[in-house]
Amino acid sequence: MAITNTITSVDSNYVANQCLDANGNKINEGTALCQSANISIDNTGRIAFDNGLQNIGETNTSGFDINVAYTFEGLGLDWKAGLDTSILDTYEEFDQDGNAVDYTGYITGGVGAYAELKTNFNLTAAGDDWSATYEARYIDGMDSFACKDDPSDCYAPSVDSIVYHDISASYDINETVRLSGGVNNVLDEEPPYYTGNNDSNTDPYTYDVLGRYFFVRASVKF
Repeated sequence: MAITNTITSVDSNYVANQCLDANGNKINEGTALCQSANISIDNTGRIAFDNGLQNIGETNTSGFDINVAYTFEGLGLDWKAGLDTSILDTYEEFDQDGNAVDYTGYITGGVGAYAELKTNFNLTAAGDDWSATYEARYIDGMDSFACKDDPSDCYAPSVDSIVYHDISASYDINETVRLSGGVNNVLDEEPPYYTGNNDSNTDPYTYDVLGRYFFVRASVKF
């Protein structure tokens, strides 16, 4: 799939590498990327630049989405199993100068994570007035985009794959009121640490940063 006139930001590490050399001197000042970044570095070594949403030109992506669902009866209950899998083959974005930036298999410092494989499995058992669900969420391991050029220069150049386990249940008190609750991240998996040159050194949009947490809710139908 190709998307033209994409509006997004460019990975911060990519901007810094394209617009500053190893000594902190500005380079590629004639490119649209570095002109829009307006990059600078102060005497403490702190780098500052503009990297807001902008029209970067084009995004090319390809892959497969697989969904499998199966329902059956057993032990006096109704069962439903589901498997949702995304396989990423290519994810390229083009900067303002038309240079392709390949994010496939990389986790970035602010523009997302592009695992080659993500999959969710869920299994639900239901009785007359209750149901219970188990879900497993798998995210494939990735390399840090900040360490793409020299992984040996990074403390944590990659993240391992991770699986989250969630359980939930609901009970119908009557035809109007339903109570439900559950536990997400049952095993209290910590978000993986990687060298990404962002404040948290992880990706809160991809990983659970709260650890194990419980929830309850009530639903009322009118």
